[in-house]
Amino acid sequence: MLGIFFILISLRHLNFPNHQQIRYLKDLVYLQALALTNNGYTQFPEEVFKFHGLMYLYSKGNNLTNLGTRFEGLSNLTYLKLFDTKLDSLPIEIAYLSKLQ
Repeated sequence: MLGIFFILISLRHLNFPNHQQIRYLKDLVYLQALALTNNGYTQFPEEVFKFHGLMYLYSKGNNLTNLGTRFEGLSNLTYLKLFDTKLDSLPIEIAYLSKLQ
């Protein structure tokens, strides 16, 4: 029997220096959902763009001013939810994510 599972990691209020908490997750190749809440990020850590199976990316309460341009590695991204940011614009690379709703 083939089962369907959903892997979600939620990182809240951790404030590790240099995005260390994300580095510990780098081997989770099946990660499908990541919630980054109140961690003080000004941009997404580079490790986020290595989760090629990521379908859901949620950020709230971070000081995001730049999302970066490495979204080509997130071809499965379906939902991108951004709240309480300091963004003025979104990178053009987001437009090429065909599954994004």
